[in-house]
Amino acid sequence: MTMTSGRLLERDKELGELAALLAAARAGEGRVALVYGEAGIGKTTLLKHFARENVKPPVRLFWGGCDALFTPRPLAPLQEVAWLHYDQVEEQVFARAGMTGSSSPIESEAVPGRSIGYTREESTAAWASAADTLPYRGTSAGGGDSTVNDLLRFANALTRHQLLDAEHTALLTTGKVATEGESKYAYGFSDDDSDGVGCFGHGGGAPGMNGELLICDSGYTIAALANVDPPAASRLVHSVRRRLPKR
Repeated sequence: MTMTSGRLLERDKELGELAALLAAARAGEGRVALVYGEAGIGKTTLLKHFARENVKPPVRLFWGGCDALFTPRPLAPLQEVAWLHYDQVEEQVFARAGMTGSSSPIESEAVPGRSIGYTREESTAAWASAADTLPYRGTSAGGGDSTVNDLLRFANALTRHQLLDAEHTALLTTGKVATEGESKYAYGFSDDDSDGVGCFGHGGGAPGMNGELLICDSGYTIAALANVDPPAASRLVHSVRRRLPKR
């Protein structure tokens, strides 16, 4: 494989296949490409050339890689891609919504003001610190820090279309897949109209931590965080919801 005046030679087939996968992805059909070969054959050159010629707005590129000069890290390329993503979340969500108390810190970093989570195996057992069970940053199991005030700021920014326009906000929060009861799952949000009031939000928990956010059509937003086992915060949020006026 050689380069001539910016053109990659002997790789038209591979570039065409990558272009077809990108076109399918832009049409909403997720795709994965595995480029493999012996060391020095030109895999990185191929991908850099493809990215330079094809990755243009609205397509976004995240790049990560391995480096033999450093101690190997598990899933190192994915970690590098994710770290770039954290910066964009800070800029596009936290900063725009005014969420000054939210972040996705590395697990080993000490965070000033972070509460200590407490857990216990049985209701009669003594509470114990759950600090050593904190999830990795930015995973589906959590890994982020926030405050109740920041959850309210996020809700306000989202519903006022400061993060997305009205069309994409509705796409993000409107239920699509039926779950238990009257709920439907949207893109990261649960959409529920039980009790005669439509609300969307998200919640979750782990040992020593629980959080819940509901944004309701009635104009109320309910947010709670707890540093004890679930369902402490969730139970409080749904208890408040049942007692609020429907309009």
